[in-house]
Amino acid sequence: MGAPPQLKSALDGLVTGVLHRYGLSSCLLLTESSDGLLRAEFFIGVSSAFAQTFQIPRGEGSIGVVFASALPRHIEGPNGHEDDALCIRSFSASVYRQRFFSRSKTEGRVLGTAFWGSQTLKTFSPETMEGLTELSDHLALALYNGKRVADLESSHRALEAQVASTVQELSRTHTRLVQKFVS
Repeated sequence: MGAPPQLKSALDGLVTGVLHRYGLSSCLLLTESSDGLLRAEFFIGVSSAFAQTFQIPRGEGSIGVVFASALPRHIEGPNGHEDDALCIRSFSASVYRQRFFSRSKTEGRVLGTAFWGSQTLKTFSPETMEGLTELSDHLALALYNGKRVADLESSHRALEAQVASTVQELSRTHTRLVQKFVS
């Protein structure tokens, strides 16, 4: 989505507190890119190299299914006791005892998927999963609005430049017309 760096910095502080409060070790917020793949828009607790190369097709693996269905998924255990080869391959460097995937939704549409992982928790309580789902929605809204503000600021700068150019051209035309009538 391309949210401004200041927003990502603020989210970093907020999410770090949430991770600490709930005993979590990682968070990835994935949004759909123009090529239809889910890519990390925000991450903490995973390497930059991993986050920047991480991409999941819509509907594939736990993450893609959560995005496509807007239904959360909770996976317990280090191997997840699951048949999701994509998820196991994607997170093979990290041993998560608990993984929770929730949709990131705003303005009535799913914008992405949030991954919340813990290397120490034995289980996520229903209240924790509900809270993380709500937080995922708010984070999606913040990223979405941050992108919209950045787009508006960019458009504003472009329009200001265009207006300045038009005013300059009108001024030159006015000067030529005055010189033509004076001569």
